[in-house]
Amino acid sequence: MAEWNLNPEELAYLDALPYAAFEQMVGSMAYHWFVPRIVNDRYLILPASAADTLTNGHIPIKLAESLAFGNGAHATSALCLAALDECLPPGYSVLDLGTGSGILSIAAASSWAKSVLALDNDPVSVEAASKNVHLNAVETIVTVKKGSLNEALQESSLIGGFDLLLVNILTPVILSLLEAGVADVLKPGGYLVASGIEASEFPSIEPALKQANLSSFKTKEMESWIVVIARKLFS
Repeated sequence: MAEWNLNPEELAYLDALPYAAFEQMVGSMAYHWFVPRIVNDRYLILPASAADTLTNGHIPIKLAESLAFGNGAHATSALCLAALDECLPPGYSVLDLGTGSGILSIAAASSWAKSVLALDNDPVSVEAASKNVHLNAVETIVTVKKGSLNEALQESSLIGGFDLLLVNILTPVILSLLEAGVADVLKPGGYLVASGIEASEFPSIEPALKQANLSSFKTKEMESWIVVIARKLFS
């Protein structure tokens, strides 16, 4: 896992996971290379080689072969996609922090987002997301860059804040980002969608949201994983 550039805290978190949970989180990476997958009865995840065919109303997302996380198979991705549909009206600016394969950025661009910035500090993910953005012909909406919180804050200051922040990572990273001021990238009233949270870890998330001037107003759970939808307070 050295190529993922995980810090010691993240590595310790993964090492402590039961094997079944670890396999579910980082396994099944090759499945979508061969078999189309419908997620949330809305998105059709396709291998890069799939022909452009009618999708029966589903939004198609093509993904190339890569080790970058995010192929729609894991509950955390499905939860993020469901939450995205709830808080993405037309014209929103979106920041996808830790974009991985770029699946959430592509979904946002394929729905109603005005602009999407996809950031990741892993070169493998940046390369994968860039390729997938091209595959899905959303380059005019999605910009992929190498970076993390510092770059996100810089970009936010240039545009006056993002309307929606997507963070599908791990609980320790989410907590670290909240403590470091990730909510500052949002406009007042903007939304945070945070996933990668085990149900047992949720009690540690809620006070961190309050400390960051975010109100947690909705959660969804799937297979013992939780996505949190929070909103930045106006004062």
